[in-house]
Amino acid sequence: MIPSKSKTARLSPRGFSLIELMAVIIIIGVLGAIVTISMGGATERAKIAATKSSMATVKSALNIYRGTYNTFPDSTSAGLQVLVQDKYIEKLPKDGWNRDIEYYAPTQEYPNGFELLSAGPDLVSGTGDDIRMTPETP
Repeated sequence: MIPSKSKTARLSPRGFSLIELMAVIIIIGVLGAIVTISMGGATERAKIAATKSSMATVKSALNIYRGTYNTFPDSTSAGLQVLVQDKYIEKLPKDGWNRDIEYYAPTQEYPNGFELLSAGPDLVSGTGDDIRMTPETP
């Protein structure tokens, strides 16, 4: 004979109620939104850091070029391409948004130097989020 379950055992719930499942889904959704928002800022910070690193690479190549020729390349002629042609750098790095790094030499502020520029996160030059590097930038 098969033992029968007691009356209380048959009436007890065996799973989760719809309300409990909805509460868990809402909590997971809120946590997912928080993680997504916090990671969005980390992505921009990583792109800014990558841009600064790329600019530092170009700056090093420019300083080696200046050591050889006693001047920086003129931005109106060959610009940074001369660094690739003369094998100071293998290829010109891009900024964090996969755009070319702008190079200006000489400039009004640095008549014997240069300025490297990335438009930054908004991709518009001349705004407050531009990333700049000069010979004096550490």
